[in-house]
Amino acid sequence: MNTLMYCFILYADMRNTFIVTNMYVWCAILSPIFYHLWIYSGSANANFYFALSLVSLVAQVFITSILFPTNFNLPTTEMN
Repeated sequence: MNTLMYCFILYADMRNTFIVTNMYVWCAILSPIFYHLWIYSGSANANFYFALSLVSLVAQVFITSILFPTNFNLPTTEMN
């Protein structure tokens, strides 16, 4: 539970949250569709699925580059 609260605190301080969230949502929606078109229907090729994996990689890079500075700006508590 503590980790989940920590993630919400980090998410509140992040920049470009709309872009990153939309990238993850579109990847989650389109991944099974492209996989079905590629494997079962045979109407698409691997380039659609590969492009979607690149989009998810870009979203992960955005999240990583945003979270590192956000993590360093959090107030720390000192143990006495």
